[in-house]
Amino acid sequence: MSTLFAFLAVLLCLPGVLVIAEVLLGLFHHASAESPPPVDERFSSAVLVPAHNEAAGIADTVRAFVAECGPKGRVVVVADNCTDDTAKLAERAGATVLVRHDETRRGKGYALEFGRAGLAADPPDIVVIADADCRFAPGTLRALVWRAGQEKRPIQTGNHLELPEHPDPKRCVAAFAWMIKTWFRPLGLASLGLPCQIMGTGFAVPWRAWSAVPLASGNIVEDVQLGLDLAALGYFTRFAPDLRITSPFPSTDRGFASQRQRWEEGALRTAFSSAPRVLMRSLGQRNWRMAILAADLMVPPLMMLLVAMCAAMALAALFGMGLAFEILAVVFAGLFLVLVAAWVIEGRNVLPPGMLVRVPGVIGRKVLSYWTMWRSRGAGWVRTDRES
Repeated sequence: MSTLFAFLAVLLCLPGVLVIAEVLLGLFHHASAESPPPVDERFSSAVLVPAHNEAAGIADTVRAFVAECGPKGRVVVVADNCTDDTAKLAERAGATVLVRHDETRRGKGYALEFGRAGLAADPPDIVVIADADCRFAPGTLRALVWRAGQEKRPIQTGNHLELPEHPDPKRCVAAFAWMIKTWFRPLGLASLGLPCQIMGTGFAVPWRAWSAVPLASGNIVEDVQLGLDLAALGYFTRFAPDLRITSPFPSTDRGFASQRQRWEEGALRTAFSSAPRVLMRSLGQRNWRMAILAADLMVPPLMMLLVAMCAAMALAALFGMGLAFEILAVVFAGLFLVLVAAWVIEGRNVLPPGMLVRVPGVIGRKVLSYWTMWRSRGAGWVRTDRES
């Protein structure tokens, strides 16, 4: 029994070891981000914006994108099952608008497929995907297009969350976990020339790849599956840490909770469904880049990983399984130390020192939310509530 539990402890520790390695590499390369290169305008582009009832901010978003996309760029908004003035406001702001109505097939993947069909008559060299509430840092959009065209593969910008003016502890903790997932970990992989995941917004794909990959689905984390599908075609996504797109946190507690639950549930579905199959197949084919990508996708959400390791250590101590406890304790300590280092270097900007005493309470509430997630598993796509 103790040997079996030790084996299970090793399996649980593997994601922790991978996170430790990725974050350590990210820490070493944190200060080495290059400046955006000079760009030319040889590649045409289309910024594709899927939008569902985004009337409150779509005009500002379109104007910001139009100002950044350059003379060979255009902004295309897919007004997807909208019941407000999203389409009208986007068109007035300078976007080409594609209106889609199909209540039976709901989700971002279907909107992207509709947008691709609308672009097919006059396809751009590069397609950039951006959410309706995001903003590119100055110069990022054209640099992103240039790199995707030069390298002939998908490029993912750094996806940074923007906290509200007076954030509560749960948002600060979530922002720090997001920083680990979308900054330090992909930065570590990029330092070894390895691919990263697609993060849902702020990425560019050459039309040749975009036209070949399946899109139409109601997958609640369609970006994760998109990254796998592109990699399967030989188009591995590169992380560009010097390019940045900013996404705001949902302003309402309901929107924040539903977004977190959707991300975490989607990550777990991928970790237990498609990623293991991809990992085994890529190992058999000795496709190491694909294997690393699949292994990275199998890492559960950070909070869930920490809670699971603590629970396993408690069980090991309770039943006197010394070997399992020692394995778990060593990996947990290493993970804790790299997270502390990441917090010292960058994380204090989103998780202030004064908030640290509130973290245990956030973790306790998070454990309860996992039960809610389990009970509501299998729910389809739901738009994040962004209204204040």
